[in-house]
Amino acid sequence: MAQYELRLSSGDDYFYFPVLPEKLELQKKGKGKVYDIVGLGEINAIQSRELAQITFESVLPSKDAPYISEQARAQNPALLLPQWYVIKINGWMERKRPVRLIFTGGSFPINLAVSIEQFDRWEEAGTSGAIGFKLTLQEYVFYGAKRVYTIRQDGETKLTGGDAQRPDERELPATYTLKAGDTLIKVARQILGSDARWRELQQLNGLTDAQLKRLSVGQVLKLPAR
Repeated sequence: MAQYELRLSSGDDYFYFPVLPEKLELQKKGKGKVYDIVGLGEINAIQSRELAQITFESVLPSKDAPYISEQARAQNPALLLPQWYVIKINGWMERKRPVRLIFTGGSFPINLAVSIEQFDRWEEAGTSGAIGFKLTLQEYVFYGAKRVYTIRQDGETKLTGGDAQRPDERELPATYTLKAGDTLIKVARQILGSDARWRELQQLNGLTDAQLKRLSVGQVLKLPAR
């Protein structure tokens, strides 16, 4: 049986959701534009898709609830009160920086940088201190400013837009837990942003070439600091 995990992280700071949602909805919509061409009729010009949106509902239970996920119990055997999760999510929202949602074990795993767009919560009826919630997340795309050049009358090219770049807002975690099908190249691509950095991961974790062929699910890799 697949082991389902759902966690939210900001750099080294992360938590597992104590109760997995019954449904996790991911929407990816296209942005095709329709034009009416004389003599041809309507045509559809395909555009880049809209940013993905993820929504799900669950509950933040009191610490003595029997249905808490194994990951949440392992992370903190004493468990945490529902208000701790509320404060954590609200704090990440107020920082106005992207976080990362990771879902494994299902038919469509998710490892996505997202912004927290909406965090609704309510008191769960018939429970002792449990809080129900609905979380709406929007895919976040990292980008940087581009150089702008102009050609002067003397024929020389001049940089007019400066070399300013948007600061890299990603907060990398300190470790990564290998999943089925993972390789160092895949981890370097997804987490560090470049296939070429797999050697960096190998050296940081002291792995021999022979050990690279025997990476196991659940093995924890150290990640380089930014």
